[in-house]
Amino acid sequence: MKIGDLIKGFKAREPDKLALVSVSTNRRFTAKELNQAVNSLSNYLLSIDIKKSDRIAIIHRNDHQIVISYFGIVKTGAICVPLNYKLSANELEYCLNNCEPLVLIFDDEDYGAIVENIKDNCPSIKYYIDNNTFEKIIEEYPSEEPKYDKENNRIRIRKNDTAFILYTGGTTGFPKGVMLSHNNLISTMYAVATKMLQDTEVGDIETKSGFFESFSEKTGVFCTDMPIFHAGATYGLFVSLYGNFTFVTHKKFDPIVMFETIEKERVSLLQAVPTMLIQLMENFNKAKNYDLSSLNTILYGAAPIHSKTLKKAMKMFEDAGYNIDWEQTFGATETAVPVTTLSPEDHRKIENNQLDELASSAGKPIDGLELKILDEKGNELPTGEVGEIWVKGDGIMQGYWRNEEKTKKVLKDGWYNMGDMGYVNEEGYVFVMDRSKDMIVSGGENIFSKEVENAIIKHPGVKICAVIGIPDEKWGEAICAIIVPEKEFEEKIDEQEIINHCKDYIASYKKPKKVVFRKTVPVSPQGKILKKKLREEFWKDKERRV
Repeated sequence: MKIGDLIKGFKAREPDKLALVSVSTNRRFTAKELNQAVNSLSNYLLSIDIKKSDRIAIIHRNDHQIVISYFGIVKTGAICVPLNYKLSANELEYCLNNCEPLVLIFDDEDYGAIVENIKDNCPSIKYYIDNNTFEKIIEEYPSEEPKYDKENNRIRIRKNDTAFILYTGGTTGFPKGVMLSHNNLISTMYAVATKMLQDTEVGDIETKSGFFESFSEKTGVFCTDMPIFHAGATYGLFVSLYGNFTFVTHKKFDPIVMFETIEKERVSLLQAVPTMLIQLMENFNKAKNYDLSSLNTILYGAAPIHSKTLKKAMKMFEDAGYNIDWEQTFGATETAVPVTTLSPEDHRKIENNQLDELASSAGKPIDGLELKILDEKGNELPTGEVGEIWVKGDGIMQGYWRNEEKTKKVLKDGWYNMGDMGYVNEEGYVFVMDRSKDMIVSGGENIFSKEVENAIIKHPGVKICAVIGIPDEKWGEAICAIIVPEKEFEEKIDEQEIINHCKDYIASYKKPKKVVFRKTVPVSPQGKILKKKLREEFWKDKERRV
């Protein structure tokens, strides 16, 4: 099975069912209409002599055009390269010159000025497709299934052909292009879909009608405002179409608009990052004005969530009378995302106070994935000991585009180094302690920032907390906590109160030496706190950045 088969299969099973709703552009497509639009784009690309493995880049917020592009590109055998629209012009220019696309599909309303400024520095791009051009293409070009290229060669796409290049966030330099094959993405999609239906076996897509009926019944309308260029939203899109249910999205997340959409579109599965959950909670007093009874599942991930935030969100929905299945995923772009999941059953144990520590867990590995914990010498560590997390499975990337050196650093014999420190407990649950690069070394002691954050977040006045290492002449690094307080606690808590609070939860040497209060902290489009930016102000004049 290839990625293009998802649309084709949906159309074959339920041609008249609503497949895509782009709220911001007010466009709606049945499965048949979506397949036709995808085919029209494919046929246009083939008409301009796009060949297998050519790259086609996209700069778009979430709308119907980016969804159509995802499938229209890969159906030709070309490689789809969606770019993070929040990157600077310099970073976008780097990515475009790194992947050398022949075509750029872009939203000229939002990014026309940026594209105009970098055009002269991106010589590989021969065709620019703006919004109006895109609409003409999907209206005017043939909508039959693409079978031959311009030279009349049959299009042959194999499961191990590269389908996407997804650029990582570039927190340690320019972004790296993660190469993912059809098989990488499809295998991850299978694992997520079957995890959501525990007792369903997945076989051939055309014959498992029972699977599609039960899956569609459970999760009939899937909504995400996670940026579609992000791997998490990409697999969400694929799971949605694989399960024959409607995919709904907005260009920008707004909690009130989301409440409206859940009511209007009868959304049953919501995919969100923790910052979105926090915004929903902040506006939950307005949720009573909307009918959210269709919502049965909330799938969250892409960034760490504090156990206090999770429990608060679960209680808020429960107290409002909503019976929600919560599910967490943990992974990386390099793994086509899900590595572990914390299941609805696990969340019910948290809700019932049966196993409180699960609120801090990333869950258990998905089916078909191997996970091990290694020390710095490559030795496997026993249960309960903290080390580097390595994983192996069908979702592991092919490598970094044109970057063999960095590929070799993280891929060894099929195993991928996640760059995270963690451990596995006796029940097989994975606990992520920190990013390797975020670990603080103070006075020769290794201190995991997450351990300190988990202690601080227990204070009722703390809404968001990020812990970093800052320069210290005596200790090398000192622990600094950057805190966004709850609104009602603003200017009522101080540094000493936070330090004293930590005494009950962590060893004295792990307590913060400095506490900084802020209105906000910088976050990525995926909702991850950008600790690199937080560290910059403290390390900018130092020769070493430990």
